[in-house]
Amino acid sequence: MIHPPESEYPPNIRFIKRDILAPLPQEWLGRFDIVHARFLITGIKDFPALIRRLSTLLKSGGYLVILEPELKCRLTTSSRSSQDEGAEHSTAKTLEEVCPGIARYNKIALQAMQSFGMDMQATSKIPSYILESGSFEEQSVKTQCKELPMSDWSEDPRMKQIGECQLSNSLAYPDTIKRMVLASSIIDEVEFEIAKKGYQDDIRSGQGRPVLPIWCIWAKRK
Repeated sequence: MIHPPESEYPPNIRFIKRDILAPLPQEWLGRFDIVHARFLITGIKDFPALIRRLSTLLKSGGYLVILEPELKCRLTTSSRSSQDEGAEHSTAKTLEEVCPGIARYNKIALQAMQSFGMDMQATSKIPSYILESGSFEEQSVKTQCKELPMSDWSEDPRMKQIGECQLSNSLAYPDTIKRMVLASSIIDEVEFEIAKKGYQDDIRSGQGRPVLPIWCIWAKRK
């Protein structure tokens, strides 16, 4: 589903659905100033090959911009910092202690992904993949990590609004990979529903301020 609806598109915008692993149209090669790719890390096993393909779409001096999540959520760093400062001898609580439902589903999801040969560290390797492609200026490769609130727990108005928008995605996440989880045979469907409920209960509560770390990586084409 694409938002806004097609009737509201500017006249110079088109959406074209294609298989990124299929041959690209010849007329697209070297045509674009910016190529943006996001949330492909769980669907593409050979990420270096993907980067090489995307680089062929760029003009010289064009930018590749990649947005990918870490493959598990965590407590916000601000939450952990405040716990550290609360008492002289206190220890910051872990995700397992504060959000056991989220922690359990994290573990299940990662085990399922690994069973299908996915690289759990792929997001952190993207800058290296870009450099290894040989198509980008070395000094132009930049990274930035932002914490995406998984629900509306934030007191900051802007972050709260982002969390409100993200809440439906966060709650839907277990079902988006349900087929893969069940195919991995790690758990059965009854156990899946129990784990899903625990995860969703923790998301709704906002306890511990769970976030999904999102990495933005960009580089300039030679």
